[in-house]
Amino acid sequence: MITSFDRKSQSCAIGRLEATHASGLRSNRRLTRRFLGCGTSTYALALWLLPLQTVLAQFQDEIDIRGPNATAHFSLKCKISDYNGSQIKVVGPIGEKIYPISDVVAVRYARIKQQIDAEQLLAEGRNDEAESLLKKAVEAEPRRWARREILGLLTGCALRREDFATAGSRFRQIYESDPFTRHINLAPLVWANQSIDGVNRSTAAAWLNESKPMDRLVGASLLLYDAEHGQRSRDTIRELNRLPDDRIRSLSMWQERRLQITNRKVSDFDVSRWATEIDQLEPPLRAGPIFLLGQARLIRQEYDLGAAEFLKLPIVYSSDHPLIARASFEAGQALLRNGLRVEAARLFQETITRYPWSTAASDARASLKELLASVSQEPNADTP
Repeated sequence: MITSFDRKSQSCAIGRLEATHASGLRSNRRLTRRFLGCGTSTYALALWLLPLQTVLAQFQDEIDIRGPNATAHFSLKCKISDYNGSQIKVVGPIGEKIYPISDVVAVRYARIKQQIDAEQLLAEGRNDEAESLLKKAVEAEPRRWARREILGLLTGCALRREDFATAGSRFRQIYESDPFTRHINLAPLVWANQSIDGVNRSTAAAWLNESKPMDRLVGASLLLYDAEHGQRSRDTIRELNRLPDDRIRSLSMWQERRLQITNRKVSDFDVSRWATEIDQLEPPLRAGPIFLLGQARLIRQEYDLGAAEFLKLPIVYSSDHPLIARASFEAGQALLRNGLRVEAARLFQETITRYPWSTAASDARASLKELLASVSQEPNADTP
């Protein structure tokens, strides 16, 4: 039971607490205005009343966003709720925010252990072990957008062993989930002509019969020179050239230009126009067209310029895509044809070292062996 004296003491104590609290609120309002440049938002005020560690503990992701000045950017601790080819949606200390993908400079996010371990294995060149872990990771990962990132790594694993059927199936999952995907470069399109047989061939033939343009594009790309399906593939490419989808139309147009490369019918005007059009493509679409431009330069016997085009791929794209490995080897071949044997030997060795899993590395090993043998037979010749 509370006596009148107790009530009076309690009232005085409460009054002192209220006065102290009001003073604290005024101080926090000033801090909030100074930090956020806004009014006394209830959420912002509550933020200042919580311990900083408690607030930030929930934000384990971080993004770098381009500022008003094109050369500047700022970092934001956050929790990513969605991340696709058109935008990134985050929840940060001051609420939810959506940024267009063009404003995103870098993304760092909390990854599950299986993905972290798999990425380490990939860095060590242990593709099979990494792929096994990534299969577990994609099942364990609860975030839909993060599963797409893991699927991208899995697609890369299949591409490295030139398993286009598996790579295509995995890429289809990414594309159907996000038609504007940043992983469009993982579509298993052929840029350096090669033999397609077995399961890759039968799967590609099935994709030609699909209704979805991306499926048909991949199938036509793989079978462009196939004895049975080649004509239909070329007709499909020309049909896709007329679609309103910018990405499909651009990729199919460049795929058709493979025919010019094979027929060695490339003019100076073609080379100039291709270079201009590549600059207008969005970056994820450029690798294949750059490779074709390198081949076109070789047809024009512009070996130094061809090597420069090929070298853009291993320099600009830090990727384990087979096309990057092939470009590294082709750059060495172009330098060799230009009489630069030492530089060519170095590129062959780099191809072997950086892409040991690739067929390009096998070709580089053979070319390097042949080059060293020819040099050793020259009188008083130094090894390149």
